[in-house]
Amino acid sequence: MNFLIEKTSFIYRAPAMAHVIAIARQAAAVDVTVLLTGESGVGKEELANFIWKQSARSGRPFVKVNCGAIPETMMESELFGYEPGAFTGAAKKGKKGYFEQADGGTIFLDEISEIPLHLQVKLLRVLQSMEIMRLGAEAPKRIDVRIIAATNKPLEELVAAGRFRADLFYRLNVMPIAIPPLRDRKEDIPLLVDHYRKRFAKKYQKQLVFTDRALAMMMDYHWPGNVRELVNAIERMFVTSAAPVVDEDHVAKWLHLEPPTAADPVSVSEVVPLKQAVADVERQLIIKALHHARTYRRAAKLLGVDASTLVRKAQKYGIESRGGEEDGFYVASRD
Repeated sequence: MNFLIEKTSFIYRAPAMAHVIAIARQAAAVDVTVLLTGESGVGKEELANFIWKQSARSGRPFVKVNCGAIPETMMESELFGYEPGAFTGAAKKGKKGYFEQADGGTIFLDEISEIPLHLQVKLLRVLQSMEIMRLGAEAPKRIDVRIIAATNKPLEELVAAGRFRADLFYRLNVMPIAIPPLRDRKEDIPLLVDHYRKRFAKKYQKQLVFTDRALAMMMDYHWPGNVRELVNAIERMFVTSAAPVVDEDHVAKWLHLEPPTAADPVSVSEVVPLKQAVADVERQLIIKALHHARTYRRAAKLLGVDASTLVRKAQKYGIESRGGEEDGFYVASRD
């Protein structure tokens, strides 16, 4: 079954995303603090927006705050506001902070891990008592705000390292929702490509058709920037493509991948020892698999062997490697 959540960017078929949306609906139905986790580009802001629109606060303010984009020296005044004359250069009438602007509605605190420790205490007070203290104020002010926080960093590890307060983490982690990376829900890629192909066709007044091999290459790609990277790649294709058909060569160019090559037929131009011939073919297969899969683990799966066997054979044939993602290797052959 295909799903499309209207007015959001969530298009999915994968059971993992269906589970995420189901939890988000549950969270929207009650006034509970939500913590969204996941890699950059998976759609944390879109999910926060979805929760707000599905909630009883949908007709009230939804204030988005990127904590990582606020200079540390300004963060307290931006979040909690200030009284007239609180500091040099302060507005004469004072200023409402983001929490006051969201009063009665919802505040989305993205990159929550970037809030410095000395301000985490003030945020904890908001969660505990729904009170804020403006800079220069003599008394706290009551507010009514629903908090949705998000991070692409492991807060538990930051807590263990003393960089994030444990009590604040537990207050935020009432309703955790982990959004899976795009590489773990690849069955969604054709749906996403088709959706954004139609959107950009309307925007740029041109049509692009993706071949099956182009889609297959996009499904094989690991998408480190997740859905955001996919959307940007599709738009770039619309902007730069001179042809109406997108094939695997175009995808390889736009994603900076190895260009696909025609399969080399096994030909015999001279008689060589059988053992040498088998070794030559085996080495070529290993190089192709590693270039395609990018890691030993994935390449071993393609070749139907154990990763340890593949590592041993790569060393045997002089295929070098350098540090990379997951199992620690990208191929860099001596060819």
